[in-house]
Amino acid sequence: MDEIRNKRNSTIELVRIICMLLIVSRHYYTMAEWGDMISISNWSWRTVFVQLAAFGGGAVAINTYLLISGYYMVDRKLNWKRIVALIGEVFIYSWLILAINCGFGIIPISTKGIIKSILPIWFGYNWYVVCYIIMCCFLPFINKVFMSASQEGYRKFLLISFVLVCVAKTFRAVNYIGPIESLDHFIFAYSLGGYIKRFGLTLKKGTWKKMFFATVGLLVASIIIMNLTGYILKIQVLLEHATYFTNGSSFLALAVSVCLFLWAITSKPFYNKGINRIAKSMIGVFIIHQNPISAEIIWNRISPNINQLTAPRGGFILLHFLLKITIVFFACVIIDQVRLETIDKLFTRYVDKKWAKAKDAMKIVSDKAKKIIPFE
Repeated sequence: MDEIRNKRNSTIELVRIICMLLIVSRHYYTMAEWGDMISISNWSWRTVFVQLAAFGGGAVAINTYLLISGYYMVDRKLNWKRIVALIGEVFIYSWLILAINCGFGIIPISTKGIIKSILPIWFGYNWYVVCYIIMCCFLPFINKVFMSASQEGYRKFLLISFVLVCVAKTFRAVNYIGPIESLDHFIFAYSLGGYIKRFGLTLKKGTWKKMFFATVGLLVASIIIMNLTGYILKIQVLLEHATYFTNGSSFLALAVSVCLFLWAITSKPFYNKGINRIAKSMIGVFIIHQNPISAEIIWNRISPNINQLTAPRGGFILLHFLLKITIVFFACVIIDQVRLETIDKLFTRYVDKKWAKAKDAMKIVSDKAKKIIPFE
């Protein structure tokens, strides 16, 4: 048991892997071009199936990642080297994918697209990573607040945040800071993970497993009900937005995420080297397949997803779905494992070598800034 405590809990790493598989499956639906196939005139069980594929890979997976971050990071100092490595990973993949596409002329890309690929962080080419990096810049301050807050004060903060981030956005009030997947959403989910770390929750261990399946059932039911209602009553907007409660800051998706996370952390921990190794590549999987160039090739050029809706009797859509998300997931894992053994090691060595000088340079900048604006 002592050996397990000193290593990364493979239960949590397995959850991270499952969440990334859900994200890839969601992109099977959200990143493919469906034309007018998601409509009343073309409605069928296949339409419902591709939307069900998206049920957990949006807010559920993202919230779970943020809950894990809050739980493990709220009482620790931020590792800035990891943030630098993450930024480097975004640039490396964006540049490589651009170079491969331009070299082989796989899909046409505009000048604007090239500029965005060259400066992926600035243009938010990967929204999750960009939001996460921005949030990390505030964590040294946020963590101090969360660790010093009383339980009552922390609860009030979470309640206010829940209303503004989840309830308001679910029912389409103003997005107070930005898009649905925005910084306020990230900080709220992170702070919830931090609260669980500090104060815990009192329900019995087995309860979270039951609640997870119950909330998943509600989420799946929402997709089916909106589909059937839209088809029967001929309301096109219900079909188009049947995955509504799987998006952004949906309170239902948040409930699924919390139950999944609490089920994981209350389960018996174990250690598996293979699982932990694969889990290291989850951000890489996200960056690679979510890249707009990669996404266009994966979902719309290689065995286009839409063909499974236009084929007679639905073709082999279930087999197509399972094969495609499996191939995409493991192909991205293999690519990232190669990066970890090659480019990442060289990049880490370079950062380690220059880190002391970079810290000295930042101190000089900070000292000069204090002369203009007295921070203390």
